Amino acid sequence: MGIEIQNSIDPDSFSSFYNKYSNQSIISKYKNKNLINKLINQCLMRNYGFILNATNKNKEILAQAFFTKYNNRIVYLISCSTQAGKKDFAMHAILNHVIKTYSNQNAILDFEGSMIPGIAYFMQGFGSINEPYFVYKWESHFGCKILHFVKKLIRFKKG
Repeated sequence: MGIEIQNSIDPDSFSSFYNKYSNQSIISKYKNKNLINKLINQCLMRNYGFILNATNKNKEILAQAFFTKYNNRIVYLISCSTQAGKKDFAMHAILNHVIKTYSNQNAILDFEGSMIPGIAYFMQGFGSINEPYFVYKWESHFGCKILHFVKKLIRFKKG
């Protein structure tokens, strides 16, 4: 396809590209350039993440993705493509590169999921499986209710 994958260490370039080419339906607070830069800088400083660029034969960036990497888990966290990148399957090339790079290591590639059908379909194309995350509120747990009652009782006796 003529797509080349390179590492990048430029969070500012990534966040600018993301703001310009990410889906317009993503709310602006999730596109906060300053926060994206801080997150990526901290990960890069600690060697807990990496940015990949997909470029065409003219060295134009078609797609970028930021992954976190900690212990044996690689998380596909933030990404976007230009229209040309979508047409040329540049994000496929980035993910293919990651899979090939880490295939012989004890690593899990976490796609982070999506409730957006097109993105979910894209991720399933790489063999991803759905892993539900459950929300559990401790304040509704029986043990927490007892602890809360005991604290109230102690305060009542002091007062």
